[in-house]
Amino acid sequence: MLINRINDYGVLDNTAHHQWQSELRTKGYPVGNGNTAFRKVALSNGAECGSLQAFLPGDLLFALIGKGNTRFLGDIAGMVAFPVAGNLLNSTPLSMGIIPGRNEINIDVRVYAINVNGGNMVYYNKITYKKNILYVIPVTSNLTNVSKYAPSGLQAYDSYPGGFYRVGLDTRNISSETNNDLAKSLAKYNINLSVRSTFNFVPTTSALDIGGGAVALTSTDHIATYIGSLPPFAPKSTPFDNFTTAFEDSRVNEEHMVLTARSGNWIVAELNNAPDLSPDCTFVCGLNPVTGPAILCSSSTYTLPNVPAGTIVKWSAVPAHLFVNSSGSGSSAFIEPVFGAGGQARITFTVEGVCDVDVVKNIQIGSSLPQISLAYDPNCNCSLEGNLNTGKAYDFYMLTDNPSTYNGDYMWVITPPMDSQNPFPMIFEGKKLTFTAMEPGYYRFQARQNYECGWSHFSEKTFYFTGQYLNTFMVTVYPNPTSEELNVTVDDSTYSEGTAGDAYQVVLYNSQQKVVYETRSRSKNLKISVDELREGFYYLKFIFKETVITKRIQISRRI
Repeated sequence: MLINRINDYGVLDNTAHHQWQSELRTKGYPVGNGNTAFRKVALSNGAECGSLQAFLPGDLLFALIGKGNTRFLGDIAGMVAFPVAGNLLNSTPLSMGIIPGRNEINIDVRVYAINVNGGNMVYYNKITYKKNILYVIPVTSNLTNVSKYAPSGLQAYDSYPGGFYRVGLDTRNISSETNNDLAKSLAKYNINLSVRSTFNFVPTTSALDIGGGAVALTSTDHIATYIGSLPPFAPKSTPFDNFTTAFEDSRVNEEHMVLTARSGNWIVAELNNAPDLSPDCTFVCGLNPVTGPAILCSSSTYTLPNVPAGTIVKWSAVPAHLFVNSSGSGSSAFIEPVFGAGGQARITFTVEGVCDVDVVKNIQIGSSLPQISLAYDPNCNCSLEGNLNTGKAYDFYMLTDNPSTYNGDYMWVITPPMDSQNPFPMIFEGKKLTFTAMEPGYYRFQARQNYECGWSHFSEKTFYFTGQYLNTFMVTVYPNPTSEELNVTVDDSTYSEGTAGDAYQVVLYNSQQKVVYETRSRSKNLKISVDELREGFYYLKFIFKETVITKRIQISRRI
């Protein structure tokens, strides 16, 4: 249906449109076939209320911004890859990759929606290649530096009502905690990517051929309400005998070429020669969003304002198992969550009648769950995906907007493999956790936070550590639980007691990873007094050369 189409080579190619129009003319379009007149109908996916897309004119649609500098292996690869690319592209800056040194690329690519009356920058692309020759002399060159502006006076078509096109990727909330491979790569290379997942593809005025191309349309025409039972008047009329717009929810634009239950029934009625004029559902345009808290900690009331008098309204809450009562009638709903419930939920008010409109509010039950980051390796300043290595310290973070800086508001539980020497869960506190696995296998990481409604449920992620068993020493710590004293016994026959330089280190941490005791010893039997320590769980770390063994200790006065 596109009159003007740019092909893959950037050339205007209207062949498909001409062929389609030619086929229609052979069938008698636009008059009819023989004695049968054509009945012309149209369906637009644009909102009946004339609502804009999910962004405003001039908003940012796409951004790719980042800076990546290579390390040793990257520099070696750059000495091969960049010169080859430079020769193929006849690019001197890329050919500089043959000179040893550190490479750095700065990327700044942005795309904006057309603003009201146009004239704004809609495209910006600057990619800079920097080379520190021999790691000392900086040389910078622009690979691209392009800016494009919309013509002045152009309509803001990107954001106008109409069937939208989905690009398949919405990165506004994407981050390294997701399972998205792209998100992990972006985090690894310190690149920020922002993509609006949808934009206007076929405006409502185009789908309905408002004005027939004979009159200029204003922004007011583009955001007007178009109702099948109340067609517009000339000169901005429509040539169609009947039409409908998106009124499953009259306030929301639909995806291009998507048929809802209502629009599908409308088409079936036309095919059965029983045309149905779309009802006027514009009263929905005046409905305000559902009021009530976005985070539900205890019972609360949710209300659908501005409901027309005499209208029948019903409400429901899903998933039902999270609520004491999950359905009812009226424009106000008293919502009470089940004790201890947590998760995402949805409250729906259904305005019954010829329009049957659903007004939805998404809410969260209980405190939000923190997400667990990828393992962060301080040696490369990068986040890692895939298997990790035993014997190496990695940092893990709770990804949350919780502003608390108190370590006690964050809780980690790490459960080692079942076949490990110490398969017991280890508890830590703090937003950041530094952890070293001494035995290979799957480690279960759990995290929760004390936030909006108190303690959240646990989020969970599993990491696999590969490598050698580094706990080769046999170390016994007893009694456990203890009230006054701990005994640390080295049972390994290869350890020579008292040998110079062979001292081991014992460190005792509390649950907040604070050191409460530390010593070095060459004795195979070490006694530690703990009678002044508070009751609770502690972690004893035995360190000898490359061996690190961690034991979970409980101090209790009730034994």
